Amino acid sequence: MTFNQALLPFIWILNGFLAILYLLFEHLLAVLLLGPLVWLSISTENSRRPWMIGASALALGCSMFAPAVIGIWLNVMAIGSIIALRLEKFNPALLRWRIAGGLAAYGLVGIGFLAYTSLSPMLADSGGFFTQGQGYLDVIISIAVYVFPLGFIGMLVQSIWAHPPVDGGTPEQIIYRVRTRGQE
Repeated sequence: MTFNQALLPFIWILNGFLAILYLLFEHLLAVLLLGPLVWLSISTENSRRPWMIGASALALGCSMFAPAVIGIWLNVMAIGSIIALRLEKFNPALLRWRIAGGLAAYGLVGIGFLAYTSLSPMLADSGGFFTQGQGYLDVIISIAVYVFPLGFIGMLVQSIWAHPPVDGGTPEQIIYRVRTRGQE
């Protein structure tokens, strides 16, 4: 056995490690998104967990394949969702449901954006009606990509500030004190 043959398994291991490292950096936005989505899925109650897992899988898949702007906005939406859930005390179950719907809907927007950016050069070369409306479609899709996350963040802010924090604990504790008139 020569020295080169002895080094061959170590070179293969190093090559595999470098390939994994390259893939992690290539999909850095998806890797960063994985943490918040796992937290959102794990912390959701059992009855709604499949919906959150489905929305998270859609968002994560979209983040891996769509252009980087989609991954950035998905990260902002997921981190903002966690912050909103930590601050929301009035109706966190409703907020979780809206978060799952928002992440899933933006995942679909991202898949549509990916499909459009992939297919539009091919369709534009074919001529016909598509080239006439391509500028109009570009504007609509650009608005959807950038305005949807801003609306989602506005919904999170509204859910936090619609019910300002009150002294005295959770809504259940306040209702209990009102019903019992402070007597134990």
